[in-house]
Amino acid sequence: MNKNIIFISSYPKSGNTWVRILISSLLDNLITQEKNNLKNFNFKDLEKINMFSQLAYFRNIKGYTLKEDGVLDDNFTINNWINAQKLINQNSSKTKFFKTHNIRGKINGKNFTDETVCLGFIYISRDPRDIAISKAKYMNTSIDVSIDRMLNDEKVITCPTKVNEYVNTWENHVTSWYSFNKVPRLMIKYEDMLKDTKKIIVQIIKFINLTSSFKIANNEEIVSHVLENTNFSNLKKMESNQGFVESVPHSNFFRKGTSGQWKDVLDKNQINLIEKKLQIPMQYLGYL
Repeated sequence: MNKNIIFISSYPKSGNTWVRILISSLLDNLITQEKNNLKNFNFKDLEKINMFSQLAYFRNIKGYTLKEDGVLDDNFTINNWINAQKLINQNSSKTKFFKTHNIRGKINGKNFTDETVCLGFIYISRDPRDIAISKAKYMNTSIDVSIDRMLNDEKVITCPTKVNEYVNTWENHVTSWYSFNKVPRLMIKYEDMLKDTKKIIVQIIKFINLTSSFKIANNEEIVSHVLENTNFSNLKKMESNQGFVESVPHSNFFRKGTSGQWKDVLDKNQINLIEKKLQIPMQYLGYL
């Protein structure tokens, strides 16, 4: 079977949207790569990378069932993750990028994706101490609640497009994707993106060129243009002037764009709780 799916995956509030913005801007400049004709990024470009968890990708599967609230039946979703990806591969002649916050590990005995349908993936990790703050702001909840969900809720689901996503705990999410080594992958740390975005853009270009049907010019003009158009301050300004579909009434989506804020925001008990529970994966990723 042809495989055309590349997932962009992360635990929520870890930099998934930023990576999709970088890739969308790169794809927008595939054809016209002369310096004077390079296109500026706008939020509409994100439509090049859809959320996988939406009804359109499950409608043609036998047994398609909606619940009373219009959300796809959870058991049907889980049982047909792979089947939906098979149909996408069958109907696609070029590489398709998809956003997901799904855990890759087994839910009810089923993997979200595997090497038979997945061409490759990009995974973004972020310090869970910072995630706790960012997620609390975005979800309009307390930091304690945010921490509890991140550490303990093994059946966290979200429903942005009528198809639930199984996010699970931060540890299970990270472990499930890091252990998936049967397809090409690019592992990115949010903190590295902040420190040297240009380096990450180059890594993304190389990954796309090696893995996908797209070929992007890896030259200074392209990289510098994407870097300038997609820096955090520019995105924040765009959200302020144009609005952004992923923002919420109580919080801008592009809020801080920093790392290490947990040092000034979390109390000692909150820090100890996270570090004790997540010691092994945090050490593995270099956060401890």
